[in-house]
Amino acid sequence: MTRTIRSVLVLFAAVFALGANAREMQDPAKFVEERAQAILAALDGSREAIRADGKAAEAIVERELLPYIDVDYISRLVLGQHWRNASEEQRKRFQAAFQNFLLKSYGQGLADFTEDRLKVMPLRGEPDPRRTIVQTQIARESGQPVPVAFTMRWTDDGWKLFDVIIEGISYVRNYRTDFNSEVQQRGLDALIERLEKGQGPEAPGMEKDAS
Repeated sequence: MTRTIRSVLVLFAAVFALGANAREMQDPAKFVEERAQAILAALDGSREAIRADGKAAEAIVERELLPYIDVDYISRLVLGQHWRNASEEQRKRFQAAFQNFLLKSYGQGLADFTEDRLKVMPLRGEPDPRRTIVQTQIARESGQPVPVAFTMRWTDDGWKLFDVIIEGISYVRNYRTDFNSEVQQRGLDALIERLEKGQGPEAPGMEKDAS
């Protein structure tokens, strides 16, 4: 399941990228449905290269995902009060280290995502530019659907992703709990140094699919 979820994050980020300069805010669910086929076609031409070289996957993530994840906003959310108390240097180091973790993490399993494993649900109500959730289902290898919600906000650059909720577990909330505990025990610099070494946290709901 880890590989499937991570590859879906890349798909959605690439979808958001195509509409980043749209003048009017679109229905996120409809937008995803319209653009998913094009993104999957692009992935189909790169799967062998990705399987052969992990750097190829990271290059795709860096190009298609990271610019459309609201890293600055996520950093503020996951550090909470520690962000407010951090120096400018600490903030920059944390963002760089956390972004590098996302780059390496989401590159894994990109080649394994296929169209038949994703189902996008229609958006309920009007999109909220401050916080809109697109509900989806992602199928395990056994075919069992897993609910995955993508949380976005509308920015000057279009939709940006800032949270993923897998089976009711929020990335942001999970990271905030873990980071808060570590900062309280060891300090913010210790957390940053760990991330800089590539020792990132485990994302919620990302356990290996044993089915």
